[in-house]
Amino acid sequence: MWVPMCCNKCERRVREHLEDTEGAEVVTTDQWTRRVTVTGDVHPEFALCRVQRVKPNSTFWCMRPCN
Repeated sequence: MWVPMCCNKCERRVREHLEDTEGAEVVTTDQWTRRVTVTGDVHPEFALCRVQRVKPNSTFWCMRPCN
């Protein structure tokens, strides 16, 4: 997913929010590329909804803004 993260606090909040999701095994975040990867048995739309509670402008990577 593409998640707008500006600092370490944002990155930590997103990671912790997704790690609490049932079925999520590994959550990888990178604030510099704004990429979040969730590995496990989690439905993609459900994971996106969880992230959007913390960062409302989050989208799937293929639908990210051009800038």
